[in-house]
Amino acid sequence: MDNVLTKPFVMEALQARVRNLLKSRRELKEKFVQSISLDPFEMAVTSMDQRFIQRLLKVMEMEISDTALSVDKLSREMGMSRGTLHRKIKALTDQSVS
Repeated sequence: MDNVLTKPFVMEALQARVRNLLKSRRELKEKFVQSISLDPFEMAVTSMDQRFIQRLLKVMEMEISDTALSVDKLSREMGMSRGTLHRKIKALTDQSVS
């Protein structure tokens, strides 16, 4: 965890960290929305979200020829519920899982 504040904390420091986290999340989301690629090896693995997208793309590439590929099967392959997968992908890419 790289965002730890010790108590008592200064409110301005907390607000600055929250602003930076939100900015970072927006930038990451914009990056994924603009540059979704089916080559997971093009992404640098530097954050949990990038590793998630890399793994998702790898699973999709392995299953792309499967005509029975569904959101349910994809969520099982990713080890999460269908709803969690949808929320995570929507948050990162602003795209639907389908």
